[in-house]
Amino acid sequence: MLYPIIGVMPGTFRMPMTNENVDVWTPSAFPGSVMRSRETRFYLAIARLRDGVSIDSARAELETIQGRLAAQYPATDLHWTRQFIR
Repeated sequence: MLYPIIGVMPGTFRMPMTNENVDVWTPSAFPGSVMRSRETRFYLAIARLRDGVSIDSARAELETIQGRLAAQYPATDLHWTRQFIR
């Protein structure tokens, strides 16, 4: 299977929380029904802040987004929050 390369992490990068070395990430192979489920809770998002964006600004934006999701989907999103790891 061929995949486009969309980014390359520095050799010093380790997975947050586990400190594991990761050689390759590939697209998810889960069925669409799993990916669309509001109860699916096994994904970790990793992001790089754009130059000039502070961690406090990113936190505030994620809090706003999570608040909207909690209001729209209280049964599944009311008690969820984001976690930042540096």
